Amino acid sequence: MTPGTTHPLVAAYLEELDGLLAGIEPRERADVMLGVREHLDGALGATGGTDQEVREALAELGPPQLVANEAYAGRQPATAATPGPTPVMARSWVPVVVAVLTAVALLMAVFIVSSMGSVVSSSSSSSSDANGVITQEQTSEVLAGSPLIGSLAALMTTLPLWATVAVLVGVSPLWVRREKVIAILLIPAAALLLGLLPQVGWWLIGANGVYGGAWAALILVLLGGGAILTRSTRKAAARVHHPAA
Repeated sequence: MTPGTTHPLVAAYLEELDGLLAGIEPRERADVMLGVREHLDGALGATGGTDQEVREALAELGPPQLVANEAYAGRQPATAATPGPTPVMARSWVPVVVAVLTAVALLMAVFIVSSMGSVVSSSSSSSSDANGVITQEQTSEVLAGSPLIGSLAALMTTLPLWATVAVLVGVSPLWVRREKVIAILLIPAAALLLGLLPQVGWWLIGANGVYGGAWAALILVLLGGGAILTRSTRKAAARVHHPAA
C-alpha cells in the first residue's frame, strides 16, 4: 500500500467501506476498493498528503455509505447458497422406522424360537415281583422340536421386516458402510443365535445345555442386540442435521 492509503483516516474509511460492500460479489467489491485506493493515491501523491489534504480527498469521494450505495446500484447482491431439500432417505423418520422394525423383528424371533423346542422328561418307576426281581426307576429327557428349525421359522416370519430394514439402511446416507452391514445382519444373526446356542447345548450336555444356551442367547439378543440397535439409531439420527458426524 502507498502512504496515501496507510493514513489512519484513510484506513478507517476503507475499513468502513469494505464492511458496507459485504453484500456484493467479491470480485466487484475488490474492484470498487481498488478504484477508491487509486483515487486516493492520485489525490494525495507519493507523500500521503497532510491531514487536511486527506480530509479533502475523502470529502471529494463522499461518505462510505454513499460510495457503497453507488456500488450496489445495478449490481446483483451476493446471496448465500440456499441448501436444497433434504433427501427423503436422509430425513429423521428413517432411523426411527429402522429401529422400530428391528426391535419388533427381534422380539418376534425370541417368541418363535422359544416355542419350537422344549425338553420333555419321562420316567419309569421300580418295582419287585414275587421272585424278588427289582425293576429300577429310570428318567429320560428328550428334546421335543428343534431350536434350529425355530430359527428358520423366525427368519421366514421376520423376512418382510428384515427386507424393509435392509432397503432403508442400504440406500440411506445416514449410516456408514460398516454400520450398514451390522444393521442389516442384526435380525438374521439374532434369529440364528437363538436357535443355535440351545441346540449346541443339547448336543454337548443335554437338558441343562438347552436351558443354558437359551438363556445365553436371550441375553445376547435382548441386551447386546438392543445396545447395538440403540447406538446405531443414535448415530444415524445425529447425521440428519450433521452429515459429517
